[in-house]
Amino acid sequence: MSEPNLDTFRAKLAARRAEQAAEQEARRAAAEAERAIRDAALAAVQKADEPVFGLEDIEDCALSEQERKERYFNAVAVALVKEMLEACEGYRNVTLNEKAFRLGSVSAGLGLPVEQGATALAAAAKHVGLPDDEIARTLKSGVEAGMKNPMVWSHS
Repeated sequence: MSEPNLDTFRAKLAARRAEQAAEQEARRAAAEAERAIRDAALAAVQKADEPVFGLEDIEDCALSEQERKERYFNAVAVALVKEMLEACEGYRNVTLNEKAFRLGSVSAGLGLPVEQGATALAAAAKHVGLPDDEIARTLKSGVEAGMKNPMVWSHS
């Protein structure tokens, strides 16, 4: 090889190696993000065993109305995440829509913010394999529809 051709070859080889390193780093970062999302969803489910999420004392008169509402909402959110994590292929989007509707309905009925439950539900949907754009559209649509149909809170 002549000197200019060798320099060109070396430059192309260096560029290709840099591309490969960047691709490998992107795959590593994506895998790390996927693990973080999965861990967040699983952590939300594992918290179901903590007493604060239980419904066993929702009728406890020592609890304020707000505490009862928060416990109920947390229990519902955890149950919805668990159900989403069990969704079968072919039913994942429908499941997400149903769970998002329920989350919006409960949130509106209790007058509580939906964000924490929606974040956990989105993480669970990602964990079962739904793409981000589909999760965002379905979650938004389901929550908005649910908020237009608030559940009736009767534990006052």
